[in-house]
Amino acid sequence: MAGISAPCAVADYDRAVIGNLGRRVTELVVMLFALLGFVFVPLGQRTAVEHLGKILSTGAASEAMQGLADSIAELRKRLAARPRAPRQAVLAPLATSPDAGAADASLSGP
Repeated sequence: MAGISAPCAVADYDRAVIGNLGRRVTELVVMLFALLGFVFVPLGQRTAVEHLGKILSTGAASEAMQGLADSIAELRKRLAARPRAPRQAVLAPLATSPDAGAADASLSGP
């Protein structure tokens, strides 16, 4: 009886994989059309890309981007200055646990 159910499981798996592939291809095609619309379809006198470029070239947007860059640099500096625990200190409690010897014995083989 096990031989009868195994091909069904394989067929179900194959259907699921093909269905997933079809969904991904459909999503890709939709995203491609959305991107093409964003780049080539005019909204008034300009396309959406041109509108975005004009918005991002304003002084307020430049100031906001500079503030964001400064905040990221400050965060990176604070994280780099933060002391880290050595790896041995983190792994040491695992090696001294009561089950550690049993795990080591099972890895050593017969």
